[in-house]
Amino acid sequence: MGETPSILGDITDEALAPGALATLRTTVLLVVPAGIVALLIASLLAWINERTDARIGALADVTPILPMFIPPVAGAIGWVFLAAPSAGLLNGAIVGFVGWFGMDIDGPLDIFTWQGLFFVYVLDLVPFAYITLAAGFRNLDPVAEEAARISGAGPLETFRRVTLPSLGPSLGGALLIVMAIGFALFSTPVVIGTQAGVDVLSVEIVEAMTRSFPADEAKALGHGVLLLGMVTIAWLLQRRLVRSTGHATVGGKGLNSQPTRLGAFRPVARIVMVAYLLGASVLPILALVVVSLERYWTASIPWDGLTLDNYRALLDSALVVEALRNSVLVGVVCATIGMTLAAVVARVTHGERSRWTGVVEAVTRIPAAVPILVLTLAFIAAYLGEPFRLGGTTLLLVLAYTAIFFPHAVVNATSAYLQVGPQLREAGAVFGVSEGRTFTRIQLPLMLPGLTSGWAFLFVLVAGDVTVASLLAGTGNPVAGFVILDRYTTGTYPPLAAMAVVTTLLTTVVVGLALGLARWQRSRATAGVRRRAGVAVPDPSAPPAH
Repeated sequence: MGETPSILGDITDEALAPGALATLRTTVLLVVPAGIVALLIASLLAWINERTDARIGALADVTPILPMFIPPVAGAIGWVFLAAPSAGLLNGAIVGFVGWFGMDIDGPLDIFTWQGLFFVYVLDLVPFAYITLAAGFRNLDPVAEEAARISGAGPLETFRRVTLPSLGPSLGGALLIVMAIGFALFSTPVVIGTQAGVDVLSVEIVEAMTRSFPADEAKALGHGVLLLGMVTIAWLLQRRLVRSTGHATVGGKGLNSQPTRLGAFRPVARIVMVAYLLGASVLPILALVVVSLERYWTASIPWDGLTLDNYRALLDSALVVEALRNSVLVGVVCATIGMTLAAVVARVTHGERSRWTGVVEAVTRIPAAVPILVLTLAFIAAYLGEPFRLGGTTLLLVLAYTAIFFPHAVVNATSAYLQVGPQLREAGAVFGVSEGRTFTRIQLPLMLPGLTSGWAFLFVLVAGDVTVASLLAGTGNPVAGFVILDRYTTGTYPPLAAMAVVTTLLTTVVVGLALGLARWQRSRATAGVRRRAGVAVPDPSAPPAH
């Protein structure tokens, strides 16, 4: 009994130590402004895509979330290859360009600064905010916006004074997600922040558990308490924001509205979209590809010396092959288990209401408000020792990933369930069909496209993760993120770039197949339900009747 107060005292001392509080201050000054900027950029991108005539065709829905297909550690390392002060490819291009005019300068870019770290943080956080905000824009009644335009307000003024204030719930949800992910983000600060001399809590937590022997659990848990406190404050701010702005007005499915015409600003809006795509996806991937084909990383590309040797060596490495296989396997298993359970939770929480509905909904959403690193520490404390002894096993990774990312699965499954609507359940009851049979034979097939899209999203989160892998993976259960980070710390850059390219390619192929399957399911769902149910089911993809 006397040991528990001692442990709690050690954790408290670590949390209140001057060094921990200084790191907390640095983390807050980095994450909070980056999160706010990410919210603003995501809001602008969502508004352009959902409410204006500046959409770029089929690319509109993919562009803002495309960076999520790239493992965060790969994106961060890609920007290191682009903007490192001496060997960055962009610096080399700039020096070569001005050299044509007889000028001799040093490369002006330096990613290993506070500004560079802030820039990559924003790129990492924008997609997570965009997903929530885009859904809010789609459901927002456009009447108030049209009234503002009729009264003479311009597009930007309407966006600032009418649209954003109406998105209170969505902005609040995006704020909570961005802060929870930002405070727990590990890959970007360890790759860029360490060399920039910027200490953040997430890196110190991982180093306390992996760089010390024995692991400094008190320090890790003390820093974890600080992270949890910051996310709790974000949660309180989210609740205050929702209360102060009220609730958005949601229009019906048959509501039609004309998109906001941007006029002369339309090309500018599209340039913003393209610039974001370049910075968040295209340039980092191109840098990774170029460096992966070099023998040594240099600022000047040796076009006549490019080689595939790094890829051959990669595929000859048993550790790398096992890591790639584990990443795909764990991603597939976790995404499948997560979306299956999430579909059941969506049915329970939004089907027939009961006194347990609120309890189930609250329990499934709790992990979303807890930083990933804190949850990972909880899994270490619960499962590494007796009686489970799961340390260093793939099973522990599956359990941790499924639990940590389950709230994301529930959000996607709930969206798929609500899109089908309650009318089918009511129709089944009229025909004497049990609720379970109605769900499995009618509602679930119509939910499959949305569930498959959610599966792809969950797979990306798991397969590209470094935060959980940094604490739970090792040489006994390697995953791609763990190997990429290990190679970065040892300075083997071209093989590291090849590993990042292959990981991104595998992730993109799996996600592309999943999204293609979702589109096929969407086109086949109605016919299949009609055939199995033998009843007339309205086609959810058909245009509304007038």
